[in-house]
Formats: sequence, C-alpha cells, structure tokens
Amino acid sequence: MRWALIAICGFLVAVPSARAGEYTVYSCRADDAGRNSSWIASASSIHVTAYPDGCGSSGSGLVARAGVEGAGSLAAAFDAANWRFEAPTGASISQVALSGRLYRASGGRWGVGLSDQAGNYYLGGISSDLMVWESGGYSSIATPGSSTVYFGVICASGSGCPTTSNGQPTWGYARARADLYGARVRVIESAPPSLSGVSGPLVSGAWVGSTQSVSFSAADPVGVASQSYAISSLGGSDRKACDYTRAAPCPTAEASRFALDTRAIPDGEQAIVLSATDSAGNRATWSGTALIDNTAPAPPSQPVLQGLPASSWRSQNGFVLAYRNPARAGGAPLSSHDLQVCPSDPDGDVDQAACTFSNLSGTPESDTVQLPGPGTFRVRVRVNDTLYSGAWSPWSDVLRFDAVAPGTPSVTFPARWINAAGATGGLEFSTARSQAPVSGIVSYLVGGLNGGERSVSPAAGGTALLPYSLLGEGTTSLTIRAVSGSGLVTDASRQAGGTLRKDTIPPSLSISGAPAPGEKVDYEVTIAASATDGVSGMAPAPDDRPVTDGGYLSFTPEGAGRNLFRGASGQLSPGDGRQAVSIFAADVAGNLSPESRVAYTQDTRAPSGGLLPPPEDSPSSIRFQVIESCPGRADIEISTTPGRWEALTTALDDEIASARVPAAVMDAESPYTLRALVADCAGNQSTLDHWAAGPLAGQLIGELQPPARTRTSARASMSVPHRGTSAASARRTVSGQVRGPDGEPLKGVRVLFESQPRASGATWTTVATAQTSGSGKVSHSLSNHHSQLIRISVPETAALAPSTSNLLRTSVRAASSISAKPSKLSNGGRVALSGRLRGGYVPARFEIALYGRAPKSRSWVPVRAPVAVSRSGRWKVGYRFTRTRTRALYRFRVRIPSRPDYPFSSGYSPERRVTVVP
Repeated sequence: MRWALIAICGFLVAVPSARAGEYTVYSCRADDAGRNSSWIASASSIHVTAYPDGCGSSGSGLVARAGVEGAGSLAAAFDAANWRFEAPTGASISQVALSGRLYRASGGRWGVGLSDQAGNYYLGGISSDLMVWESGGYSSIATPGSSTVYFGVICASGSGCPTTSNGQPTWGYARARADLYGARVRVIESAPPSLSGVSGPLVSGAWVGSTQSVSFSAADPVGVASQSYAISSLGGSDRKACDYTRAAPCPTAEASRFALDTRAIPDGEQAIVLSATDSAGNRATWSGTALIDNTAPAPPSQPVLQGLPASSWRSQNGFVLAYRNPARAGGAPLSSHDLQVCPSDPDGDVDQAACTFSNLSGTPESDTVQLPGPGTFRVRVRVNDTLYSGAWSPWSDVLRFDAVAPGTPSVTFPARWINAAGATGGLEFSTARSQAPVSGIVSYLVGGLNGGERSVSPAAGGTALLPYSLLGEGTTSLTIRAVSGSGLVTDASRQAGGTLRKDTIPPSLSISGAPAPGEKVDYEVTIAASATDGVSGMAPAPDDRPVTDGGYLSFTPEGAGRNLFRGASGQLSPGDGRQAVSIFAADVAGNLSPESRVAYTQDTRAPSGGLLPPPEDSPSSIRFQVIESCPGRADIEISTTPGRWEALTTALDDEIASARVPAAVMDAESPYTLRALVADCAGNQSTLDHWAAGPLAGQLIGELQPPARTRTSARASMSVPHRGTSAASARRTVSGQVRGPDGEPLKGVRVLFESQPRASGATWTTVATAQTSGSGKVSHSLSNHHSQLIRISVPETAALAPSTSNLLRTSVRAASSISAKPSKLSNGGRVALSGRLRGGYVPARFEIALYGRAPKSRSWVPVRAPVAVSRSGRWKVGYRFTRTRTRALYRFRVRIPSRPDYPFSSGYSPERRVTVVP
C-alpha cells in the first residue's frame, strides 16, 4: 500500500468556523484576490529552491523543491527550501487547512510536508520511499501549540540527497517537491488588547454639554480590529482596516477619538464604557463616569413685590421681591443668580438698552432691590448652574419711585375774547417735561372760579382742559397748580395765573336801502347796515391790523368776493345784474350776527354782441354772442327778401343765441341776411346786426351766400366667390369708388354699404360704413346667405350732394334638410319624410313639392304636392308603399320653388334612400 493514499484519508476535514480568541489567515487560492502576505519563502542552498513569487502569475501556488541538476549532484545534509508561517507574539497556530500536493521520489532520504518549529511533521514526513499526495480541496490539519509551521522539503540524510532528474515532467523532474495552492491558518490568541491614554472633556470629571470628545489608545500583538464607546443610548465604533492575509491582520497599536453630541443623552451622571477588540475577537473595556448637562435652568417664578401694591408710587427706595427657584432633574447644581433692573414706561415696556445687571452668589429666592433713581422700573431674575445661565423669569410688576414735587404748570391765556364759537372749548394747561416729576401729573387745582377751587384731571395726553362754560360773561382771573402721582402739589410761589375774557352774545344788525326781495330796478342801489353789541362791543381794529381783529360788517354779493367794513357801520353798491347779497356783523369777540340776505335785480344797460362766424363743418349753424349780465330772451331772424324777416327757432345758453338756416334756403343756395332781437331781464332791448368776430368784426352783417355742395358719383363692383364655395356661405368683397364732378376721386367721404333681399316689399338696410381712401376707394366683405341686391351710397352733408352706385346682384338657390324614417320597411309600410328650409326667410303660405324616383326610373316625378311649410321653415309628409313585389330602392327629395316674396332661386334638398322589401 502506498503511503500517499493513507495520508489523504486522514486530512479531508473542513476547518472549523472562527470563535472568540482565534482568527483565520488566508493565502493564495484561499484569498479572493489570490494574495500571500503571511508565508515567507527561504532556501538554504543553491540545490533547493522556494519560488519568491509566492502565489504569482504561474498560478501554481507556493512551490518549494529540490533543484534539477546534473548526474551525481547532491544536496547537503539539512539543505531545506520551504515556506514559513509564524504566529504573532503570544499567539499559536491551532490548525492549518491546505490545498496542494507533495512528491518524493524513492532513493533519497527527503523530508517533505508540513512541520512545526520542533521538526514535527503534521503532513508528509522523512523517508526514502515514494510519496505522492494531492488535494484540490482543503485538508484540515491540527497543529496544537505551534508557533511556526513550515511547508517544503529538507535533505534528512547525513551523506546528502540526490538532486538529479526523476524523469517525471509532471513533478518538474524534481526528486522532492511541495506545492501549496492555498492555505487557511487558524491562529489562537486569548489575551485582550491593552488600553491606555484615556482622555478628553467627556471623562474629565467636569460637567459638560453640547458636542464633547473622548480619546484612548489600544495595542495588541495580533492587531486591534476596532475601538468603540457606549454611553446611555449612544454608541459608536471605529473599525480598523484589517487584512486577513497577514499573520497579524489589524494594526497592532491604534488611537481613536470619538466626538458625540451629549444633547442626545439625559442630563446627570452617565456611565461611559470604552472598549477595544483585537483580531481574534478578544475585548478589553474601560469604565468611567461622564457628567452631562445640556439644559439651562428653567425660569424662576415672577418676582412678586412685597408690601404696598405695585401700582402705588413710593418715596422710599427699597423694594423687596420674592420668587421661587425652578426644580432641577439631573444636570449641574444651581450656583448663582442674576438680577436685571430696567427702566420702563408706565405700560411696562422696558428699555433694554438702559438696564443694569448684577450677578449674585447663591439662590436665596428673595432680594431687596435698590432702583437707580426716580422713575418706573421692572425687575427679572434668573438662576444659573456651573455651565449655563438660566432663563429669565417673567418681569415683575412695574416698580414706581418718585419724591419730587411738580413745577409751574404751562398755560397760555388767550389774548382775544372767547366768543360763542370758542366757548365749546376750554383753557388748556399742562406741565412741561422739565417741570413734571416722573410720577406724572394726576390733576390740577384751579382757583378763581365761582364756587371755589376746582380739581381738573388731565386727559390721556397729559393736557387738562377747563371748560369755558364754567366762566361767566366778562373777565375772570384764575390760578393753576399741578398735583403729582405721589400726591405732591406745586408750591404756591410757582403756581400759574392769568385772565380770561368771555363774550358769547352776538351783535344786533339793521339794514336799509335794499329793494324788496326779487324786485327788478333800473337805478343804482346802495345797501347800508349798522350793528350794536353790549359786551365786547363793535370797536374797529386798528388800521395796522386785519379788519377781523375788531368789530366789522361783511357784505358778500353772490359770485363775488367779500367786502368788509371796520366798526359798526358800512354800505355797498353792487351794480347791475341779479344781485343776492349776504350781510352779517361781527363784534370784537368774533361773535357773528344772524346773516341777512338781500336779493334783487339791477339793470341800467342794454344788451350788446354780434354774429359769430359759422363752423367750417356746419355752414348752416347760426350763433350770436349776447353780452348781458342778466339776459332775458333772444330771437334770431332771417331775411331772403329785403324788408321781410322770418323768426327762427332760437336757443339762448351761456351768452350764445343759436339757430339754423332752413334747409330750403341752403338747398336753393339763396342769399340771405340775419339779425338777433335781444332783451335783458330788466326789459332793455337791442338789435344785433353786426359781426362780433372774424375778419368782418364790427361791420354790418350784410348779405350771406350758402356754400355750394360738391356733386358726387359712386360706382360699385363685387368679387367672384372661390370655385367650389357654396353660394349660401360665400363671402363677397364689395368695392367702390367715389368721384367728384370733375371725375377726380374724393378722399375722406363717408360711404354706406346697403343691401336688400331680392323679394317684393324688401327695404334697403345699411350693413357697414367706411371712409374713402386717398384714391376715393372703399371695400367691405359681405356674407351671402340669400339672394340680394347690393349698392353703395354717399349720404347728403352740408358740403356734399348725395349719390347712389349701380346695383349688384347675388343669387342663392333655395335649400332644405330632409330625413326619412324608417329607411327600410316592408311593402304596405309608411315612410315619414321631414325637413327644414335653410336661410331663415319663409313667406306666408309657402308650399313645396315631394319628388320620388323608382328603382328603374331615370327621372324624378312629383309624388306629393303641395306640401305646406310652417313660418319656421319646417315641413313633413308621409308616403305609403303598396305595389312593391321585389326588394327595391327608392329615392326622395323636395323641390323648393322661387317666388317674388322669397329671396331664393328654386332649388332641391339632398336625396334620401328608402329600401322596401315584399
């Protein structure tokens, strides 16, 4: 029996899976990339070889063999070629799984196979016998306690080993050979990594928050595979770059730094664990405590003022405020508190820019606060821990402090009298900012009134008002003092004082010289007025002062400016025209008497004016200018025969009398002359027979000649519809040209496009208007829904004579829809035919005829006539089949006749087919 067969049976066992304390190193084919980073080649002489390319391009794995030399060549005793795997310090090799082959030729004592550092063979051995072993898979070989294993060949004969060819090309002609295709080496190591250098804020023993870090180092002979941390619900790992084709796969010494956001961890003392795991899965840990605080203290309760209510002003500067500290759940302990004192307005709005701040040790829940000075302030407090300033409490109520008496009130006594219009107001007084204490002014004490001193409260703006209604008519002397919010009163030596004069009674007014209301007079009117007043009087203002500074009279004619007279009397002559004069008196205090109104008409002059030139676009227009302040009526007259005048319908508006030259005069182009008879409201009359403007201004009107109208002629043409267009839907372009009597085209002439249906009794209708171009041409597109006549016309104007073009004609055939129901029926059945005339024009009592064509007939014959048509154009008729003996196809249509009162030429409907079966 050959030894090789026995050896193979003992090694076909799979390598067990890795467990904690061990790991596997892969080489050559055992590695996905075919690498060898752990087996080291060595050869002791030139007679043996270990190929240094390892798992190189040859793909044959690791090869160690005796050389192939000439006859008589020998390898010396202990010449060896092998591949060596060394376990890291402190580790051992427990198992090797090999894929490869071994060969030894007979006749030489060679050691071939897998051995350890003591020379013990686990695969193969030392012998001079033939040995052949090969495994394409992996054979598991236990190597307990080994620190180094060798795979190769060694000469075990003291007299040397032959190296001549074995004659076997399969084995490379070598007498001894070891080929390692792939290897999995199981390494055992049970010692955990060593940890050192633990540092960082997170393990410093101080309270920390936000993002903090921790660092530590780890070392292990077989390599550090990962470092990690765990604290509360957080954890993290730093996995190292490991190569399991190396004996020590991972770095042997590593340092890691972890930064973590402590805001994800509850406040308080938290256990932290640092750990490192080596390549064999052995784990070392370090435990410590982290002090976490990410929460600033909550706000205390609102500081509450002790003693008097906060709404009261105080004269003593010392305010005791009490509050409650917030509860704490974990985190750093409270250590200090801050006070902020800020000026505020009375509504409690603070001025942050002017606040004072103080930091105090401890958290006593009560403080005595000194305010910076008189005024209104608010206070708030916060408590702090070793890391964070806490949240501010709500502001306290407004604290009020004032010990200053008010100064002199500010008041301006009016120099003028208080009249009836001003008596609804009052005397205003206030205290200037420089004279008012910070507690403000709550009231004023007014002396000198009937009934003794009176208290007056200021309004929201700080100004107080003493109603003038409390004063009597005449003169009153007053004194005024202010009262502060703290109850202090203006010193008597600084009080304000002054005098008021009041007159609310209007003056009496009398008028003379005015005509009766509505009277018309032809003489010069002078209106006189006088007034009296018993309190402030009617004394006039000095000459260097406005009239209204004293007593005065006012005359205001309607539509004119006001006339003022100083003192108690005045008079006015308004002049000609309709006059309406308003008169009143004002006393020195400014009281106004009831207004008196004088209305009359004065006219001392006759009307004037003349004829205005007519507008160019309206030569028949007549316009006379009438110059008169009070016009009455105007009558324009025309004369075509000397000595004979004819009155025209005349309108008088805004100093213009207007009328029109009669059409008969304009059409006959007869000469004429004009005049206007005008009377004013006072009865003064005049005849206007001169020109008022234009080149003949001031001259007699004389004889006038109507302008001659330009004669016109119009010609029209019409386009032909496009081929294939239905006459009932075609649009045609109607073109025309307007010329003057000399044959030249007329530009800018208004032209009418007119049409009428070609039916008796039809009338012309204007369908469009246009103006001629520079060549006298116009055009318009018209729809042709029925037979019609078309023309263009020039309407008559003051400058143009009318004209009408030639007639254009269109012809549209009559049409109707048609339906047959049913379209298939048996002999003896009845078909119902119906339809509606198109076009919208249906005269009364209109009739059509139903035509039919039999299957073999070549002509249409009437089968029902007449067929009545409704005013909406609808018709219907029935037909019964009685003689059909074979299946037959019949055709039907209706004929619509032409009539003088129907604007269509005769026409037919479409065909409809009906199938009849026996």
